[in-house]
Amino acid sequence: MSMIVEGIERAVFGEVTADDVAAWIDQHVRNRLTLGVRAVLFRTGRLAAVYGLQLTNGSKIVAKVHRSADIDQLGAAVTCQRLLADAHYPCPLPLDGPVEADGRVVLLETLLDQGEQGDAHNPATRRTIARSLAEQIHILRAVPELRAHLLTPIAWANYSSGPWPIPHDSIFDFTTTPPGFEWLDRIAGQAATILMPRKQPDAIAHSDWVCQNLRFTEKGVSAAYDWDSLLAESEAVLVGVSAGAYTEGSRSGDDAPTPEEVVGFLSDYDAHRDTPFSKQEQAAAAAAATWVLAYNSRCGLGVEALGFPTGEGSPLQKLSRYGNAYLSLRW
Repeated sequence: MSMIVEGIERAVFGEVTADDVAAWIDQHVRNRLTLGVRAVLFRTGRLAAVYGLQLTNGSKIVAKVHRSADIDQLGAAVTCQRLLADAHYPCPLPLDGPVEADGRVVLLETLLDQGEQGDAHNPATRRTIARSLAEQIHILRAVPELRAHLLTPIAWANYSSGPWPIPHDSIFDFTTTPPGFEWLDRIAGQAATILMPRKQPDAIAHSDWVCQNLRFTEKGVSAAYDWDSLLAESEAVLVGVSAGAYTEGSRSGDDAPTPEEVVGFLSDYDAHRDTPFSKQEQAAAAAAATWVLAYNSRCGLGVEALGFPTGEGSPLQKLSRYGNAYLSLRW
């Protein structure tokens, strides 16, 4: 008997069974690609319900189903993703969408599964991640007209709302900071103050550029996922957001970078620029790295409130240890 879905699937589809969801996806794929679904290979997702699918012709694709989404912003992200894929950048090729279907928004793309999980605490892997981010930003400079459609950040990059924005997941409650963690509000506030007012965007990049969303071979990044999170921002802020979170999902299990690792990433990225970041841009990048660490720490408090300790190596543990040291980083 098929079980009632939970988590992101329940948020997207409601109180239905896994078989109901599979049937809905099969019908949607038939309508859009004229091929049926032979098997559901995996089910995952954080901001959308994500499914790996094998089609009746043997090919493999991914379906992303959003409960609601800005079609204009998603469409711009898909245009960027197609440009990257056409330039042989390691991202899936969009196949269809975004389209609305029964009150949901659906994207279909190829399944890209080459490579293995990496350890971003390894300096060589860190350099690979930074280099791939620089390549991505360089390619997307070809579409400056799309920046106006990619201005809405996901919560972890939404410093303009101060401490705190509406969280990216409804399981978190940011309305009240637990006693004893007022220092976290202060650090987030300091980072947001440095970053405000928001600068005119001069680049487009993946705003969740973390090890968890990447796969690697000995040649470098072989697959990169979750392109729905593309954002137009100042280059220094985009790189800083990555620097403060890039170790998330590393094999070592240590999710947050130390100050030295943040500096290492920023320096690695800077090596691929024609002109190094100015002192003002360095300050903005350090503030953006601090902001995302503070945001992820705030999520960590929410996880602990649900009865799951965050543990050694978490953003909360790292930020409580190093504090304002992240804000003063320069390289």
